[in-house]
Amino acid sequence: MTKSSLNRGIPAVVPVFFRTFAYIKEPRVYNGIERPVLIEDNMEFKEINLSEWKKIGEGGNGAVFVNDAEPGKLLKLSYHALDNLAAVEKEFYTSKAIYDLGLSTPEMIEIVKVGNGFGFLCQQIKDKRSLSSLSGYNPQNIKKWAGILAEEGKKLHAIKATGSEYIPSMKEKLLVAARETRLLKGKKKEDLIAFAESLEDAPNLVHGDFQFGNLIVAAGVPYWIDLGEATHGNPMFDLGHFYLLTNIFCTQKRVREITHMTPTEMHEYWNAFALAYNGKEGIDAFNAECKRYAGIDIIILGYTRKLGFIERFSLSRLANQLIG
Repeated sequence: MTKSSLNRGIPAVVPVFFRTFAYIKEPRVYNGIERPVLIEDNMEFKEINLSEWKKIGEGGNGAVFVNDAEPGKLLKLSYHALDNLAAVEKEFYTSKAIYDLGLSTPEMIEIVKVGNGFGFLCQQIKDKRSLSSLSGYNPQNIKKWAGILAEEGKKLHAIKATGSEYIPSMKEKLLVAARETRLLKGKKKEDLIAFAESLEDAPNLVHGDFQFGNLIVAAGVPYWIDLGEATHGNPMFDLGHFYLLTNIFCTQKRVREITHMTPTEMHEYWNAFALAYNGKEGIDAFNAECKRYAGIDIIILGYTRKLGFIERFSLSRLANQLIG
């Protein structure tokens, strides 16, 4: 799989990366699907003075802070959710439910008020590094870290996540997105709806933003982070999302800055990951299916965020090409 073959015929896309700035359409409605009301509107929260906290990291969706007076705790603020209690609540309780299922992930502590907005405190994993930084600063080790991402990804996908009111169905989410999308029209839209209806409502845990920046390692122990978009369903939704990042969005400047990798290195990472996750047998069919699910990921992305005309036009062309 070469860079030229991956990008041939792919239109220019406005900056979109990872599970970018998920748009909460209404209070208490997550990605268009109603979830339980978890917090009373008059509930009081611990107030955080951000000036007392030190920023120690920043990514595509938010920043994290520490405070010597609060040892072992990490404050997370999501840019898209800072002024939206429902969005903070969603990530907090979804992450807590997944921790309770046994996945290696930081423990959730409490939701807090930060100025006029909200964030949450969770367990601080000290001396951690993300797989993207480990690979980007030492590209000779890409194959090693891609193999670890595949191994830990298979463990994540093996977890059965049905039965939790905080982890919705990916099939249900896709059905809503497919029926309401403006990125596909006519027969292609009808075919996607039919495909969504035919899907098994699989119990497997789906991360929702599966990529090397969301697996961190400390003292040899891996931890998954940023689980706010998690669902249960077919693991191909995660694999398509990662394919989209490493093979299509990899040329975007912001993606290169966050991942610490060049497009060529991200292609190399995908190839090593795909072999480790799937095996050599059937690898071409595996890549083709991941490419198709990358197009489906765009449909979901287009539904869960507000799109301007230019962005909608670009994503529409891209989704049509990838889905085929």
